[in-house]
Amino acid sequence: MRNTFAFAMFGATLLAATASAQASTKTVRVLYVVPSDAQRSDRAALVANAVEHNRQTWQNYGATMTTDDVVTVRSHHNVNWFLTNPDGFHGVAEWYWLGNACNAARDVYPDACTEDVNHKYIIFLEADISSVNRNLAAANFGAAVMPKGIIDGAEQGDLRRIGSIGHELGHTFGMPHSDCASQWPTKNIMCNGDYYPHNRLNHLDYPYLFSAESSAYFEETPSDLFYVSQGKYLDGEIWKTQLGLDLEGCALSCLSDPDCSSFVHFGTTCEFKGDHLSQAWGASGYTSAQIKIPADGAVQKKAGPIWNQHHATQVCPQVCDIWRDVPWTASSWTGFWRATPANEWSVCFCDYNPDYNR
Repeated sequence: MRNTFAFAMFGATLLAATASAQASTKTVRVLYVVPSDAQRSDRAALVANAVEHNRQTWQNYGATMTTDDVVTVRSHHNVNWFLTNPDGFHGVAEWYWLGNACNAARDVYPDACTEDVNHKYIIFLEADISSVNRNLAAANFGAAVMPKGIIDGAEQGDLRRIGSIGHELGHTFGMPHSDCASQWPTKNIMCNGDYYPHNRLNHLDYPYLFSAESSAYFEETPSDLFYVSQGKYLDGEIWKTQLGLDLEGCALSCLSDPDCSSFVHFGTTCEFKGDHLSQAWGASGYTSAQIKIPADGAVQKKAGPIWNQHHATQVCPQVCDIWRDVPWTASSWTGFWRATPANEWSVCFCDYNPDYNR
């Protein structure tokens, strides 16, 4: 579960994050399929960690999903069968492995790979597909299928391979490949695994994740990705206005625009404008919002009192960092912090876009 007591600094004002607005009602199922002659059959815990690494990355950017425990499927078919048996899904032999992984998954979950409206699937297959297909992984029918090369990469700590899990999962939500070279300052989650873990969910991803078909997979609603202040009006210049939107629609529209980081909502009107909540003035009937993690990834988060640099090294990684209890962690703390004059609380400086800020 995400931390509902996180804080962020805007100017001199500290704003509390709002709690999650809903519970996810749909889940991601994870399977580990082992052919009868597979070289390895002991990596279910490894793939669970790799999935969790991606889950926590998505959570940091406001899409907290529930992933079910890994189910191991020990097939009576050998690797060659997975590669060469006509699968009933494809008419092209190079893709039989994907369909046969789905067939194995359906021994446990009959709805797997049927565009199941209540579940997505991540299927790890202990089979080397390089002799029949040059792709490292693929997704279709609501399932992401990750062959032995991805599992090997995770075991070796290759973050590109680990990140490809989230990429293929993104396809199950309808997200297409991205023009990654043109994205700045952030690379979105569909930029393959090459940028992981420094890519993130951004304006290209949220319209798919918060669509009517997909929103129930996530704990958040669009407004949860903002600091929201009722009775406040931002004093910046209006650069776009949209009509006929409630607060959630306004938030999703802002999330879908790379230039938007704050907005004002009143009635059914949404005004996109600059400025910070710390500079908003009181105005009954208005609601103002500012995005929690801006495109540049620079965020200041509140912590308890910090007494010295040594103490900061113990506190700030817990405040800033994305990943917990998984291998392959990296700190999102910049090494900087500051205390308030009375030292009632302190601030940790976090960086969620190091490729941009360094």
